[in-house]
Amino acid sequence: MGKLKALLRSRWFWRALGAILLGLLIWFLGPLVSIGDFRPFEWWPAALFFALLPPLVVAGAWLWSRRRAQRRNAAMIEALKPGSPADHDEIAAKLVEALDMLKSARLGSERAYVYQLPWYAIIGPSGAGKTTALLNSGLDFPTAVAGEYRALRGQPNTPNCDWWFTDEAVLIDTAGRYVTQDIDAAADAEGWRSFLELLKRHRPLQPLNGIIVAIPAPDFANKTAMAAHAGNIRARLAEIRETLGQDLPVYVLITKADLLSGFREYFARSTDAESDQVFGATAPGTNPDSDSVLRGFDALVTSVSSRLVDRMQSEPQLPLRAQMAGFPGQLASLRAPLATLLAALAVRSRFDEPARVRGVYLASGTQTGNPVDRILLGAGLPALASAQAVGQGRSFFLKRFFSDLVIPEQGMAGRNPAAERRTRQRYIAGVAAAGVALTLAIGLWIWGYSRNMALIHSIYATASAYSEATGGAAAGTSVEQDLAALGVLGKATHDMTEAGDFGLGLGQGGRLGRELRGVYGRDLQRRLTPILVGLAEERLAANGTAPAALYDDLKSYLILGGRGPTLDEHVLAWVQSAWTARGGPGAESEAGELARHTAALFDGNFKPVAIDDARIETARAILRTQPPAVRVYGRLKTRAIEKGEPMWTARDNAGPRPELFFDGGGAFAPGAGVPALFTRAGYERTFLPIAASGPKLLEEENWVVGDTGVARLSAAELGALRQDLERLYFAEFLSRWQTYVASLKPRPVTSLADNVQRLRDGSGPLSPIAPLLRAIAKATDLTPGKNVPKPQASAVLPQSGVLGAAAKTAAGAAGAAFAGGGDPRRSIVDAFVPLRIFVGTAAAGGAPSNAPVDALMTTMGQLADKLNVIAVLPGGGGATGSQQSLEAKALILQLDQSANAMPPPAGLWAKAVASDASVALGGARLAQMSGAINASFGEQCLQLLSHAFPVRPAAAAELPLDVFARFFAPQGQFARFVNDDLAGYVDTSTESWQAKPNATEVGLTEANVRALQAANLVTRIFFGGDPHSARLSYQVEPVALAGAPSVTLRIDGQTLTFDGKSPIPVTFEWPGPGGASVEFATTGTAPEVRSWPGQWAAFRLMKAAAVKSGASPAIGEGSLTQAGARFDFRVRTFGGTNPFVLDPFVKIACPSATTGQQSALRRSASPLVQTG
Repeated sequence: MGKLKALLRSRWFWRALGAILLGLLIWFLGPLVSIGDFRPFEWWPAALFFALLPPLVVAGAWLWSRRRAQRRNAAMIEALKPGSPADHDEIAAKLVEALDMLKSARLGSERAYVYQLPWYAIIGPSGAGKTTALLNSGLDFPTAVAGEYRALRGQPNTPNCDWWFTDEAVLIDTAGRYVTQDIDAAADAEGWRSFLELLKRHRPLQPLNGIIVAIPAPDFANKTAMAAHAGNIRARLAEIRETLGQDLPVYVLITKADLLSGFREYFARSTDAESDQVFGATAPGTNPDSDSVLRGFDALVTSVSSRLVDRMQSEPQLPLRAQMAGFPGQLASLRAPLATLLAALAVRSRFDEPARVRGVYLASGTQTGNPVDRILLGAGLPALASAQAVGQGRSFFLKRFFSDLVIPEQGMAGRNPAAERRTRQRYIAGVAAAGVALTLAIGLWIWGYSRNMALIHSIYATASAYSEATGGAAAGTSVEQDLAALGVLGKATHDMTEAGDFGLGLGQGGRLGRELRGVYGRDLQRRLTPILVGLAEERLAANGTAPAALYDDLKSYLILGGRGPTLDEHVLAWVQSAWTARGGPGAESEAGELARHTAALFDGNFKPVAIDDARIETARAILRTQPPAVRVYGRLKTRAIEKGEPMWTARDNAGPRPELFFDGGGAFAPGAGVPALFTRAGYERTFLPIAASGPKLLEEENWVVGDTGVARLSAAELGALRQDLERLYFAEFLSRWQTYVASLKPRPVTSLADNVQRLRDGSGPLSPIAPLLRAIAKATDLTPGKNVPKPQASAVLPQSGVLGAAAKTAAGAAGAAFAGGGDPRRSIVDAFVPLRIFVGTAAAGGAPSNAPVDALMTTMGQLADKLNVIAVLPGGGGATGSQQSLEAKALILQLDQSANAMPPPAGLWAKAVASDASVALGGARLAQMSGAINASFGEQCLQLLSHAFPVRPAAAAELPLDVFARFFAPQGQFARFVNDDLAGYVDTSTESWQAKPNATEVGLTEANVRALQAANLVTRIFFGGDPHSARLSYQVEPVALAGAPSVTLRIDGQTLTFDGKSPIPVTFEWPGPGGASVEFATTGTAPEVRSWPGQWAAFRLMKAAAVKSGASPAIGEGSLTQAGARFDFRVRTFGGTNPFVLDPFVKIACPSATTGQQSALRRSASPLVQTG
């Protein structure tokens, strides 16, 4: 009956029962379920699977749960084992044996593992009688050792912690010093912490189910001891709550109650049933407070008092009655210290929660020692001796305390929230996973069913499309119809193969696919083979003059006719190339489709077809006219290509970033490369083995060409055949490499900065140049091992310098490899030995150190640095820019000239780089000069000077003096332009300025230089005395006067009068107030006057006088006329040049920003010359 009750209380029983009922429901009612026309459980295997799934899932979960409980139980027991017991310690050995038994033991009516039982910890001060209480608890201890109940002691890290395993609970008797921690505080605290960590580690969800606090009754008479107990117990309970994360019920057990005066006498005549019951006060509810516990205790005292009379009447001995009469008072005296204890445990703070005290209980294990009269002690009187002070009696109020109170309330213990949350998450995840699995299975069945229906519909669609493609015509009626029909079947077969046979047993793709492949195979035989035979016959007729192509055509024709081995790969390649060669719209796509059908034909049951013997003999006769070596070489290449070796490509051998330097087209285009056959590896691994079997190839081709008499070839003929094969191979080897190498080109550049970047990429650590050149040299190096004469490298290599020395060394090494001569590899070695010398792999050992290619990259790096300096120079860079430009040109010239001695393709790359750098340098310098002109004064000069007098003689507007000084002063804009921007391009050290040889790179011409020197002449004339202000002193000397009695000359407020008789020179200063005039006196009429306004009036007057050179450069002669009168004079300046004679403004031109190859200095649109 007990087993039946336990079964009905088991959760797993109800889970299993529910799973079985669900399975039966699916099995019997599942076939009735439909989703539209789809019945997922109609097929009995599907219904059986889903019917068995719930019970199997529950069974699996039960097995997993049981196994997990076993593991945890074993881990917990293992943690409690002591170290290896000594051989003489029989008790310790039995302890280990008992623990091993507990690993798999199932205890109690629930048949639970130790791990699954409720666990309780008993704490209290030393001597509280905790062990005695446990020994008298009336619980069953299955691990009795050595004939008595023994506690199972833990490992050394918890040396004084006793574990009592019963069939109903696990009781942990902790050492009293764990509570008080008054002997070795650090060790005791560590032991206590280890004990709690052990519980938490092995029982994470619910480490404990309750705490029993044991305090001996005599301690209640000691206020100091009780205060200490309260503090220590509160601290331990807080540590339990913090470490384990549980809110546990606390049972306060007052032990050694028999030491209360009158206890033994009061309960002496109690029956066993009465002494086994619980004696104490349990507070109502699950979260009682201290007041409710105290009220319960008061009720307990009242109950004891109410029964005192009956107890005393039943006791015949008067002394015992006296002891008995005082027991209610003794019990009541416990209330005050008990209230103090409960108050301490119930304190709530920011850092701690109050203990959940379930109740207060009294118990007595064995009656030993003298009772204590708390009332007499409180009054300071000596206690009376008890009549039963000595001896041993029975236990009171313990047997049902554990079994009827503590253990039944195991569910009141809280769980560790974090562990519970993890468990809940795992449970939810497991349920979700099961749901997902179930949903996925149902979804897969539905999907499989829908796919099957789709496949069936596709079969109907294929039949309809096939009928439409053929139009009801028989096979062979039309090539277009046959291809269309085969395309329909081929696509359907491919789709069916891709669809597979998935659906958890519902898939029908396999059966449908087999049927469809059978139809497709029969149609291939009926429709495709006639197309292939017709194509072969068409090609045989067309290629009568092309034996190389004719061989492949005949070979395919014979294979289709069953006259040779079934070489499907040959036929596939032939079909694609032959059909593509026919041309026409869509030929390439049709060729690919034909190739796919042909592959399917040979994958199936291909049956040879009838072919024309006359065509075969005609083709064979043509093929026999071709030299055997040519035929064999063609087959050799075909066989090598069929091996599928990857092509040698520059992209795979130029390092990680070839696009940094090389153009992405040409040799780097997708699909470009050299077949692997034409490399050293291809020569050794492919060509030599196949070439060695040349006679065998001739013999093998007998079934194609017919009997060629190969068996009658002599040894000399066979040797000649091998030599012919080698000559053909090496000729194509050299041709392919020369063509491919010539297509390797540097990437195009668009600017000077792009040139710099390409040069840096080509010379930097990721440069693809050296890796690519070395890879080419390695792939083309067919040098034999040893003992050969030196090759003729003198024709292609320099004879002096570093490269020449390397050439001689390499030529000697390579020549030694050809001792004896006649080696056909010599042409390849001679062609590529310059490259191997260049990259440093031609010397013994092939060490690439200090190779000429390194010098190339060094030069490129230096040129990149120079061009970069020029690119970032502000404006034209002045003398610095000129010097950097000259150095860059020297490097470009060096690179261009050294390219002549470099082997291809390095020489071609070097020349291309040098040419691009030269062009970019010129364009950059022009652009920089244009920027310098714009930045300095070009446009301002045109706006301010070119339309003002005296730069433009005919202009009415005049040049302000401050603007004049801004442009022509010694530190003016003309001077700064020459000294800063053109310092490296104009030689100003001579009397006549000259353009330097590098002036053309900035567009500077001799005419530009003369214009700039004219500006310098203006500076010297007008600013010789004062570098900040224009000044000019000149003297006018009258020479002659005609047609007037006198003449008056006024310039800038200064006057000269001449009557024709006494010429007195007058000195004038410019600038002045401005204005100039000449006045001729007349008789009886107003004088004739001619005047000029403005600051530049003196210069306008001199231009009107047409001053010409005189006896020296400083003297000029001029004449002014008006109304028939004439005044001749000399004008003299005190400097080297007379500006009135040699007008310095005539040759002045403004610099202008230009582009392309135009001059960077030009004249303005209007001529800046004196016109009259």
